[in-house]
Amino acid sequence: MEWVRIPQGACLHVAAILWWDGWCRWRYSLAVNQIRSDHPNPSEARRRLQVQTSMRLTQFGLGLTEYAQKERWEQLAGKTAAELSESARRTNRRWNALAFLGMVAGIILVFVTLGVSFVRVTGTAPESKVAVLGIEVAAWLGALAGGWGGSRLGAAAAVSILGVGLPRVQGAMAGGLLGSWGGVATLEKGAIMLLGKVVRR
Repeated sequence: MEWVRIPQGACLHVAAILWWDGWCRWRYSLAVNQIRSDHPNPSEARRRLQVQTSMRLTQFGLGLTEYAQKERWEQLAGKTAAELSESARRTNRRWNALAFLGMVAGIILVFVTLGVSFVRVTGTAPESKVAVLGIEVAAWLGALAGGWGGSRLGAAAAVSILGVGLPRVQGAMAGGLLGSWGGVATLEKGAIMLLGKVVRR
């Protein structure tokens, strides 16, 4: 595996989780803002939305959500029932902004990774382009699959030792990066064995 695969795989993994979690947060904030003022129990409606969104998040996003919920509970302490009802229909602007920035950063990282693959494919001889393209696709799949599996394992290990919240985030990032590198190395090697080890430049 060439050294460039390490940052390339990491970029793709980070891009995927930033975009996906940002998109989930965006949909969640829209749904919360649509809770009607005359809803009989806006807090319960928001709780259901939180549960639904948490089931879709990556381990990275779930850890941030756990941290944000703890922060929110501290802010809600001491509020009246009317204030709690009003707060249930609003989302935190800071977290919304971070989610939006994550989506943008994820898109940028995808294009950076695409650029690396494009240079590799176009820099080969015409008769080798299909083989190199196949190797690039395998590397992408390896980064995504390995990153997903590694992040879940890393998050599970961190939570079992240190608890939920930021430890889940840290475990997911560490495991995801290691998993993305391992996935790239494994599938790229398999693609090279399948498509041929010699690619003319």
